[in-house]
Amino acid sequence: MKNFSIWKALFLSFFSPDLYRDVAQNWRGVGFSYLFVLVFFTLLIVSAQFVFAYSTLTYESLHDVKAEGTNSEAEIMQAAFADFVNQIPRGKVFKGELDVDVPQPYYMYFDDGQEKIPLIMFDTTGKFMSVEEAEVPILVTKKYIQVNQKDKNKIETYNLDEMETNGPIFFGPDEAWNLVKMFFEEFKWITLAVVGMCALLAMYVYKIIVVMVYALLGLLIRYLVRSDCTYDTILRLACVAITPTMIVSSLLMIFMPTLDLHLVFVGVNLLYLGFALYCNRRSVVGIKA
Repeated sequence: MKNFSIWKALFLSFFSPDLYRDVAQNWRGVGFSYLFVLVFFTLLIVSAQFVFAYSTLTYESLHDVKAEGTNSEAEIMQAAFADFVNQIPRGKVFKGELDVDVPQPYYMYFDDGQEKIPLIMFDTTGKFMSVEEAEVPILVTKKYIQVNQKDKNKIETYNLDEMETNGPIFFGPDEAWNLVKMFFEEFKWITLAVVGMCALLAMYVYKIIVVMVYALLGLLIRYLVRSDCTYDTILRLACVAITPTMIVSSLLMIFMPTLDLHLVFVGVNLLYLGFALYCNRRSVVGIKA
């Protein structure tokens, strides 16, 4: 029977030899249930600030935000989003062709507070036929839309005549804001829940891979500290050994987001794993595999 619960392990993992002996001798399985709780706990820390800001965000505050006088990063991004929506030109799509009522080429910029980045170009004159010529991520022409997917190293083309409509589709800032309002009324919290679950699952899978690699390294470290722990036991210990760096890194992401200590944390994790194996060396306790 284990002496320390999962919740106590979150804090005792920083310093307690007794915890690491308990994990090796009395805990069962490979530690993935503990790892899930750890990932959930640290994700709560990281996302708390975002969730609070998101919960206070409303359609009215977003629609009426002004770029002047913004202070926080969240306010700057809200102002940038509102400005971007208001840049959408008035126009329509009818019978597979686009018509916009602005001088062309027309650029839509995203202002992140430091520079104005051109994201979309509208050109129905035929002067620009590809995103390479336009040098923007998205090009909207009279008959098609091109998207430069740099992460996939390819360009996607979407023909406007493939849009099935019973009449002209009108668009502009007012129509865009109506969609934003519908999102806040219908999908705000559903979106947060879906994004949260996806983030939790992705982080959990990633950390499983990480601790499996640490456990393989632990097979080498155990000989240095003269431990007889099996791979399953080392895997349990690895799940607990990464706790301190996960908690500290989560707090740093809130208070010092620009500080990158990734390589330092890798070294610290290995030290904690070595400490966990040292606490379970054969001269101190008999290991139950």
